[in-house]
Amino acid sequence: MNVTFKVIGKTIEEVEKEITEEKIPAIIDRVMNVGSSSFNDLKNFISSNRKREKSSHTDTNAKASKKALEDSFTITEWKDGENFGWGIGEIAKLKKESPHYLFINYGGTPPSTKDYPKLYGHFSKAEGGLFKKGKPYYPIYPTRYNGMNYIENTNESIRNQLDNLFKGGI
Repeated sequence: MNVTFKVIGKTIEEVEKEITEEKIPAIIDRVMNVGSSSFNDLKNFISSNRKREKSSHTDTNAKASKKALEDSFTITEWKDGENFGWGIGEIAKLKKESPHYLFINYGGTPPSTKDYPKLYGHFSKAEGGLFKKGKPYYPIYPTRYNGMNYIENTNESIRNQLDNLFKGGI
């Protein structure tokens, strides 16, 4: 998401006069705080909307359970001369640690393949509620999962924070 600020009701000259050299570090800090706050909001939103306990994600033998989703997100901040900003979530890291991150956000029907039109297996309490292929061979028919929409929720949080960032002036 790229952000452009529009000032309504003032000329560019009036805005330039308000932004003095000593105010610039405070302005940068305010914008950077939106990133930190949004990052924390994202992690809290995922944690509070999860369907199963986080402890079930710690089984290192489970192929599909690499890391809890909210623990796979990172925030990257940069300040380089006049340019500064932040980003939440490194796609390569998410794909590696939580390959299901897009499915959890958008939802859908779990994929089946030609080889496995129905999944046979069971959900094991002993394994933290994770799905295990094999006996006792209960057929699991994929049903639609309604997405969590954490990406959209975070974007809305960022927009709201940026809208309110300079309401009281610079």
